[in-house]
Amino acid sequence: MGPPGIGKTQLALHAATDLQDEFEDGVCFVDLSPVRDPELVPAVIVQSLSLLSSGAPVVRSRLFDYLRDRQLLLLLDNFEQVMAAAGLVRDLLAVSPWLKVLVTSRVALRLRGESRFRVPPLPLPDLAHLPPPASLVQCPSIALFVERAAEVDPGFALTGANAAAVAALCCRLDGLPLAIELLAARCAMLSPQMLLERLSGRLLLHSDGLRAVPERQRTLSAALDWSYDLLEEREQALFRRLSVFSGGWTLEAAEVVASDSPSNAPGALSEDVLDLLAALVSHSLVQRQEAGGRPRFALLAVSREYAWAHLQASAEAAPTQQRHAEYCLALAESAEPHLTAADALPWLDCLEHEHDNQRAALSWLLGTCQAEPALRLAGALWRFWRKRGHASEGRQWLQAALDLADADGGSQATLVSAQARAKALLGAGGLARTLGAYGQAKALHEQSLALYRQLGDETALAYATYYLGADAYDLGDLPLARSLLQQSLVVFRQAADPRGAAAVLLALGELARDGGHLAEADASFVAVQQQREHREAYQVAWSQLNLGELARLAGRYERATAQLEESLALFRELDDFETVAMVLHRQGELAADQGDPARARACLEESLLLSRRWGFRTEEAVALRVLGLLALVQGCSGEAADLCQQSLALLQETGEQVSCAQALGALGWVRLAQGEYAEAAALFRESLAGLEKMGYRVGIPACLEGLARVHAAQGHPRKAGRGLAMAAALRQTMGVPLPPAWPFA
Repeated sequence: MGPPGIGKTQLALHAATDLQDEFEDGVCFVDLSPVRDPELVPAVIVQSLSLLSSGAPVVRSRLFDYLRDRQLLLLLDNFEQVMAAAGLVRDLLAVSPWLKVLVTSRVALRLRGESRFRVPPLPLPDLAHLPPPASLVQCPSIALFVERAAEVDPGFALTGANAAAVAALCCRLDGLPLAIELLAARCAMLSPQMLLERLSGRLLLHSDGLRAVPERQRTLSAALDWSYDLLEEREQALFRRLSVFSGGWTLEAAEVVASDSPSNAPGALSEDVLDLLAALVSHSLVQRQEAGGRPRFALLAVSREYAWAHLQASAEAAPTQQRHAEYCLALAESAEPHLTAADALPWLDCLEHEHDNQRAALSWLLGTCQAEPALRLAGALWRFWRKRGHASEGRQWLQAALDLADADGGSQATLVSAQARAKALLGAGGLARTLGAYGQAKALHEQSLALYRQLGDETALAYATYYLGADAYDLGDLPLARSLLQQSLVVFRQAADPRGAAAVLLALGELARDGGHLAEADASFVAVQQQREHREAYQVAWSQLNLGELARLAGRYERATAQLEESLALFRELDDFETVAMVLHRQGELAADQGDPARARACLEESLLLSRRWGFRTEEAVALRVLGLLALVQGCSGEAADLCQQSLALLQETGEQVSCAQALGALGWVRLAQGEYAEAAALFRESLAGLEKMGYRVGIPACLEGLARVHAAQGHPRKAGRGLAMAAALRQTMGVPLPPAWPFA
C-alpha cells in the first residue's frame, strides 16, 4: 500500500524476483492498470497465465482449475480500481493452499489473513548536518536522484557544489521515488540549484522525462489523476480542501476547516468529515502521523500541490482559506493565556506543530487586508515566537500587521480595535527586545502603554509598565527600571495576578544583584520559589538561574553548579532557546571561575551557536566577550582582542548599556596584556563610568582592579594600591570574592 509514485510496483517486482525460486510454478505478474470493470479481472489473470478460454463462467472455472494444484506467486498490480474483485482473491486463496497473492494497491483489500505493508518514502538526509558527497550519496533518496540524473546527463555527479541543492530537492519531494525520478530527468536542461529555485506546482506536477513507464506515470499529475478519479465526489471535495493546511492538521481542525453548512450542493461536507478522511487515508492520499501522542494527518508535498491546484480552480478556495484563518486565530487565542501558566509546555508544543498553518493564515489575512484578525493572531503568538526561537520571524509578522493597520491613509486604522493594536505593539516590543533592538522596544512599549491607559485595562497596563522597566534596564537607566517595576508590582498584587508579580520580583531581584545587594536579591528569588501554589516551569527555571548566578558571585560554586544545571534542563525542556543561551554563558563563566577552560569554552561556544542561529544579539555579544577573556587567560591576546572587539561592536549597535560597559572593560584587560597601557586605562575608565552611572556595582571591582594593574605597570604603585584596596573593600561589602582562576569577575 502507498500513495501514487511511492514505488509499490517496483518493490513488488523486486520481491517477486527474489522469491521466484521459492515457487515451483514461478511468478505470474498481472497488470490491472487498464482494467476498470472488476468482472474482467479473471480474464486478465487467465491471459497473463497464457491460458485459453472463452466466456466468463468458463474463464473463472478454468482459472480455479489451473491454480488448484499450483505452487505459484500471483502478483496483482494496481488493484485499487477493481476493489470489487477482492472476493475473487479470497476465493482463489481458498481453492489452492499453495497459492500466494502479492497485491499492490492504494487501498487495502480487507480480507481475512491479509498482511499489509505500507510502502514508506525513501529515507532523507538531515539538511542541517549534511555529510560529504561521498557519504551523502549512500542515502537512498539521493542515490536515486543521482542515478536518474546521470541517465540524462552522463557527466552528472554529486559534488560539494550541488549536494545541498540535491538534498533540498529530495526533502521538498518528501522522498517520493516517482517525483525524484521525474525531477532528476530535468537535469538534462537544468542544474539542481536551478531546479530548486524553479520548483513550483507546475514543474513539480508536470515534469516529464521517463519514457519507459506507463503514460499514467509520466507526470505526477497523471499519477494523481488516476487516484483522484477513483474518489467519490465528496471525497474529492475534502481532498481539495485539505490542501489549505500547511504542515499537517488534526481531526478537529479538518472538521472545522473542511466542513461547511449542510446543503444539497454537490461536494458539500458537514458532520461526516471523519468518515471521508478515513477514506482518503485508506486510499493512501492522506498520511496518518503521530505528534505529541495524538493523531495528526498530512499530505505529501506533491499531493498537496495537486489538491491545491484543484482547490484554486474551484469556488471553494476563498471560503476554505477564511475558515482556516479563523480556526488558526481561535487556536492561538485559546493557547495564549496558557503560555505564561504552569501548563505552558503542551500549548507551546501544539503551536509548534501548527506553526506552518499559522504562517499560512497570517499570509492569507495580510493578503486579503484583514488587519484586525491579523493583529489579533500575531499578538496572540508573540510569546510563542519568543520562547521557541522564532523572534525574528515573529517581529516581521507583527510589523506587517501593524503596517497594514496603518495603511490607506489611516482608513484601516479606524477598523482596528485599540485592544488588538495595543497587544500587537506589546508583542512587537517584546520581540524587538529579544533581538537586541532596545530603543525600538522602548518606543513600541510606550505606544502600547498609552493605548492600555485609554482602555483602562489595569492588568495589561501593568505588563506594559513591566516591559518598559525591562527596557530601561537594557538602556542603562537602572533607577527608572526599579521605579517602573515597583509600579507594575503594585498593580499585579492589586489584581491578584501572582504570575505577573513573580515576573516583577525576579526582575527586581536581578536589579538588586547587579547593584551589589546580594541578600536583597536572594530574598526576591526565594520569594518566587516559595509561591509554590502558583509556580510554573518558567518561574522555577528563572529562579534557579538567578539563584545559581548569586551563588557563583558569592563563590559557592558547588551550589551554583547544581542550580544552573537544573535551570538549563528546564529551559531545554521548554525549548526556550534564548534563555538556554543565557544559562550556557553563565555556566561558561562558572567553569572559568573554577579553572576549567575546556568546559568553559564548550558552554560558551554552544551559547554562541544558539545565539547566532536565532538572532539573539546580546547573548551573542556576551558569549564573544567571555570567550575573548578565556582566550586571554590562555595566552592568545590576538584572538582575545578580535573576540572582544566583535562583542563591543554588536553591543554598540543594540544600545544595551550594561553589557556594553562590560565589553569595554574586557577590551581593557586585553590591551593591558598587550602592553598598551594608555588605551587600557582609557577603556577601564570608560567602563567604570558607565557601570557607576547605571548602578551596576558588581562589575565595578574588576574595573578597579584592571585600572590598578595599569597603574602598577606604569610605575605608580600608590595609585595601584589605592585601587586594589577600593576593589577589595567593595567586594567585601557585597560579598563577591575574586575567583582565584578568573581575574575578570
